[in-house]
Order: sequence, then C-alpha cells, then structure tokens
Amino acid sequence: LAATDELTLRAEIEHRVSNLWQSQSIAELAALSDDLRKTRKRTISGLWQLSIVNSAVDSEIAAEAASDTLWETQLKEKQRWAQKYPSAPLVLMLPSRLLQARAWKVRGNESAARVPPANMAEFRRLMLRAEESLKSVKAAAAVDPTWYEMSVSLATYLGRPPQVAETIFSEGISREPEYLQLFFVMSRRFDPRWGGSAQSLEAFINRALTRVPAKDVDAMYARIYWWVSDLAYFRQLADSSVNCDRLARGAKSVAQAYPDPWNFNNLAMLMGEDRK
Repeated sequence: LAATDELTLRAEIEHRVSNLWQSQSIAELAALSDDLRKTRKRTISGLWQLSIVNSAVDSEIAAEAASDTLWETQLKEKQRWAQKYPSAPLVLMLPSRLLQARAWKVRGNESAARVPPANMAEFRRLMLRAEESLKSVKAAAAVDPTWYEMSVSLATYLGRPPQVAETIFSEGISREPEYLQLFFVMSRRFDPRWGGSAQSLEAFINRALTRVPAKDVDAMYARIYWWVSDLAYFRQLADSSVNCDRLARGAKSVAQAYPDPWNFNNLAMLMGEDRK
C-alpha cells in the first residue's frame, strides 16, 4: 500500500479487507492479518495496521449480526471457517466477534438503565458465549495480541472485577508490549460509564506505563488520553486527572516520531481540549 496520508491508507486497508471478505478469500485475509502482526507494521500516524484490519472485519461482522433471521447461519459459517483454518488467529476469533456484535445489536447503545431487562439478559448470554468461544481458541489464537484485546473487552462488558481485566492485559503486554490497542481497550474498564473514575483511570495508566520502554512512556500516555477524549469518557478532558505537562511531552513525542498532519491536527485539538 502506497498511500501517503493516514486516512487514505486506512481506506485502502479497509477496501482490501472488504473485498477479501465479500469474495470469501479467507486464507488471504488470514495471511494479511498474520503478516501485519508479525511485522508490526504501522500506519503513517503510528497505529498498528493490524488494528485497522480488525476494525474493518468488525464492520463486516456487524452487518451479518444485524439480521434477526440469518445471524445464526452466519455464526455456523464462521465456526466452519475456524475448523478449516485451525492455525489462523483471525479466523479462530471470528465466532466470538459475531457473538459480540449480535449482543450489541440486541442491547443497543442506550445506557444500561434504559435497556429492557430481557434484552440485557440476552446481551449477557451472548457475551458469555463469546467469552467461551474466545477462551476455547486461546492456545492457537493468543499469539495475536487481538486475542487479549478482545478478552479485556469481554471482561469489561460482562462486568468482571477490574483486576480480572488487568490480569489479562498484563499477560497480553508481556507477550506484545507495543500493541497500542490493548492499552486503549484496557483503559475502557476505567471509563466512568463502566464503573471507573478519573482517578482510577490515571492510576491504571501509570501502572501500565511501567511496562512500556522508557523512550515510549510519554507518547503512550498521550495516545491513551487521545483515545479517552475521542470516546468521551468525560464531558471534557479537563474533567479527568490528566497530567497536563506529561500530556504535552507525549503529544510532542508522537508528533516527532510520526510527523503526519493527522497527528498534528488531532493532538492540537487534544491539547486544546485539555485547556478548557
């Protein structure tokens, strides 16, 4: 892929994934995922290209999970694919992805208090199935840090104690300490909407950063708070416990390492949000 800007590169990856999915070129899709995992290839802004592939796959899965009449047929298909490609992490995790997508289709995005009890019960039932499916393929799939990313998310959605998610997170970053997405999804457990707080989020970030190479600590700090801002954990970033000086150092570090307009513009907005 020869794109020279972040959004064009992401669009090219998404287009490639969509084409492979729609043509059911599953072996080629699995090979793409494996290559990006092994090479740790980044986008122009510094994200793992693997995470862009995963997001594109999620989009395809969400469309299949939306059908009340066909989603179970689609699940059986993904289970057959997993049997056909037993050493392909991306394929092995597809049944869990579909179950999670179906769970969210049933629940919707309303606050828990506004979701009918029957829908919440079905959401939990499907998430438990997704968790069971993911655990069943750990031996072969956990070479991919996506397995840990998904496991942490499931622990959050199922309301597991924070230490459960953090144990999964710790194992994941011990195997792949550079995978940004794992830090991002673990921070979600400390989103006030999922039972966290500004103080517990900052405390988690400081714990997590002890596992990061010293040269990358400030950049990771800024990237996590960038994620926090994008997903609106707080009404405004100033409501968090962010360390402004450290955020500024981290933003500068990211921009120097990945001098792309996407980073310049978004980090400038992030710093402006922090000053509100």
